[in-house]
Amino acid sequence: MIADPRVFDDEFVPPDLLHRENEIEQLLRRFTTRHPADKDT
Repeated sequence: MIADPRVFDDEFVPPDLLHRENEIEQLLRRFTTRHPADKDT
């Protein structure tokens, strides 16, 4: 259940996730690093 309707607003920027720096870093690395097995088709 979504308790805050602001999440549907395009201008809404959620606050930073506290104490999740390592997890965010891992996600960013995964999204920005190309895996050698990936191929452009």
